[in-house]
Amino acid sequence: MYTYFYTRPVGGGVDIYVIDTGVYIEHSEFERRGSWGFVGRGLPQEDDNGHGTHVAGIAAGRKFGVAKNANIIAVKVLDTSGFTTMDDCIDGINWVTGQAKRTGKLSIALMAFSVGRRRAINDAATTLYFSGVTVVAAAGNTGSYAERMSPGSAAGVITVGSSNILNIMTPSSNIGATVNVFAPGEFIIAAAAMGGPTDTGVRSGTSMAAAHVAGIAASILSMNPTLKPFRLLQKIEDISTRGVITGVPGGKGTPTDLAFNGYNIV
Repeated sequence: MYTYFYTRPVGGGVDIYVIDTGVYIEHSEFERRGSWGFVGRGLPQEDDNGHGTHVAGIAAGRKFGVAKNANIIAVKVLDTSGFTTMDDCIDGINWVTGQAKRTGKLSIALMAFSVGRRRAINDAATTLYFSGVTVVAAAGNTGSYAERMSPGSAAGVITVGSSNILNIMTPSSNIGATVNVFAPGEFIIAAAAMGGPTDTGVRSGTSMAAAHVAGIAASILSMNPTLKPFRLLQKIEDISTRGVITGVPGGKGTPTDLAFNGYNIV
């Protein structure tokens, strides 16, 4: 039996921008806390893949989520196959930069996707970070180095690797010095988009791990609203459980720390 210990406001007052395949905002997990923001050129305003809904559910779902009171804003840049164009990806990130500035609200950007390293994507992600938005990205699932991927190699981004329930690194998880922390990423249950409003599904990967950390970031920010992105990153690293992730190749600069929400089990 595993229990998730948390306290209010657990994400209250924080917007989590899910830059992904869209979000099934009518799902019961989101309790009317979801809304649509940006949709890429020619893409439907729906999650026709399910990935975005799943990671949103991990970050902020009512039953399965970390930051259970955070708002979810769908930013659709990936198509039904999970692919994106450079223009859609950058336009979506830039839209978040402008929207967060306009609203002035506490904001987290979840980029639970990974593509081959692209300078333009990294630049857009770093600009978002410097605008005051904490950016969380997946390390990628190619069993290689996160520094070869975008947006996980971008300056200022919190890059997350995947581990399992035994605190063993997922073999496909990318590694390297650009990884900041690990989080659960294997066989994670959360909201599903392809059925009814109460359906759930199980997925694995660094996307799921990044969603956990986005939820932790939102929870911390809701209780410490003056934290800037750099300090929030430091906080996440400081309260992580140090040196518990096994199976991490040595000599690669990869941390072995597991993300933690900061609450002691009593």
